[in-house]
Amino acid sequence: MQRYLRGGLPFGLAGGVLSIVFFMVIYFLDRNPIQNLLLYGLVVTPIFLFLGIKNFRDHQNEGILFFGQGMTVGFVIYMLMALISGFFVLLYVGLIDQELLQDYTLSKLSYLEEQKTTLVNQIGEESYDTLVASNSAITVSDIALDDIFKKIIAGLFYTIIISIILRVTKN
Repeated sequence: MQRYLRGGLPFGLAGGVLSIVFFMVIYFLDRNPIQNLLLYGLVVTPIFLFLGIKNFRDHQNEGILFFGQGMTVGFVIYMLMALISGFFVLLYVGLIDQELLQDYTLSKLSYLEEQKTTLVNQIGEESYDTLVASNSAITVSDIALDDIFKKIIAGLFYTIIISIILRVTKN
């Protein structure tokens, strides 16, 4: 198990730190980084997964990679990335800049108001009201957990594909 941790740890940590950098760059560009959390996860996660699993196969496992080994190394990578990103969001938005959450909530409510007619026709008035109420009550922990879960799901999906692609066994 220690081999898998050593194989995934540097890539998970680097991906997590890069997610913090991405968050701050978006923040300093006067955009709300909460709205771009999923984009980062979908674009950067597969890169770190590929590099980490390939590095494990080539440098720590003598050029051999079974599917389960790739899944284990990938798990370490995407979990670290998700947890680092989620905890940073929780701390930053919760302690440093609560206004980000207010702006995010207002933009979601504004969008729902713009789309009210369409949404009411699709889901009904009662469901629309429930949707508005749930979006009004979003908390910092909701945002952080959402970020963690979305990155875990994306990471699992990408890890399966990358583990299959990079799989090499001895003949």
